[in-house]
Amino acid sequence: MLGGGTGGTIVANRMRRLAGPEELELVVVDRDDVHVYQPGLLYVAFSQMAPGALVRRRSRQLQPGIRFLTGEACAIDLSARLVHLGERGDALAYDALVIATGARLAPETTAGFAAGVAAGWVHTFYDPAGAESLAAALESFEAGRLVVDIVDEPIKGPVSPLEFCILADGFFRHRRRRSSVEITLVTPLGSAFNRPLAGAALAEVLAKHDVGVVAGFRTQAIDPEGRFLVSDDDRREPADLAVVVARQVGAAFVSGTEGLADPRGFVVVDIHTLQSQADPAVFAIGDAAALPTLKAGTVAHFAAGVVAENVVHFLRGEPPAARFDGHATYLVETGDRTALVVDFDYGTEHVGGRYRGPIGLPLLTPSRLAHLAKRMVPQLYWRALLPARHACALTPVALFRAPTGATRPGRGETPGSG
Repeated sequence: MLGGGTGGTIVANRMRRLAGPEELELVVVDRDDVHVYQPGLLYVAFSQMAPGALVRRRSRQLQPGIRFLTGEACAIDLSARLVHLGERGDALAYDALVIATGARLAPETTAGFAAGVAAGWVHTFYDPAGAESLAAALESFEAGRLVVDIVDEPIKGPVSPLEFCILADGFFRHRRRRSSVEITLVTPLGSAFNRPLAGAALAEVLAKHDVGVVAGFRTQAIDPEGRFLVSDDDRREPADLAVVVARQVGAAFVSGTEGLADPRGFVVVDIHTLQSQADPAVFAIGDAAALPTLKAGTVAHFAAGVVAENVVHFLRGEPPAARFDGHATYLVETGDRTALVVDFDYGTEHVGGRYRGPIGLPLLTPSRLAHLAKRMVPQLYWRALLPARHACALTPVALFRAPTGATRPGRGETPGSG
């Protein structure tokens, strides 16, 4: 298992439940032993959570009998079935390999990004240090244009930039500065969110919070001296404070393995079995996989059982039987202690009504109950989702699965594109 984040940890724990140590040796490799609950970084930026509350040891999240190694993969030899680790100089043999290395920030691909950060004008909340720095910048921001810019798609946590704008509205209202602060979302997409019905609901929420949207703007460069963003068609968007979500790509060693990845470095897999199209012994999960759905923790959660089962089938010489439908669920902060639920899979956008089950959260409608569920997720993440306990069937995430209404994508839309 390459990667001890959300996807890698859940898959490893599920596989341990499917096959005992006498049948299967499980090894998880990651560059460090620091597991960060990444959705919480949004709250660090607004001083609502401390960075330390988001961090646990990766090795402690694994079931007994799973070996954890610290090391960074630098190459895969598909023919020899070996993973080469950089500084360690080790070569690990495998019978089956799961790539769960996520998506990495690539700010160096955008001209002027580093200079903007150095000037204290460009900030990010996609890593702990950036989120802390941004918290200080927001506290001292008295007036001007705050621009939240998504450089390129896909990104992990694709709704987080929208949530940032909504939380920023409340942040400045609470400090009685909102009338002096203009908040604008800049996105390469044709709208705030690229699912038609969820996008319409989210656009309404953004408008309610007086957040402007500049769509179809693909950032090519950042000018820290002039303090504006430059698009690939030479448009300019000025900003007094820029919160920039950097372009994101797959792991370098994945890109360097011939036939394994798409141009962005994400593993090309069968979208249902999650088995590599380059080698049947390789699987991918979560943000590391090139899938037509969101790069989000819930996607990894829903896909983990499929990967675990299909790896075990492969090792037993059986065809992959489990299938992933691209299921993604998102709880979106909508302000005023409410949240909104969006849910879809490869071919269906679920809309209207309520989910069946004990909670019955409304779909695409802001509610306080959904906000309460969202605030419960961090503890459930550590205690039930990562350990892959049966109790996770009782979590809010698992209850978001049986909608009372659904719609198919319209003509010209890409099922599950995200």
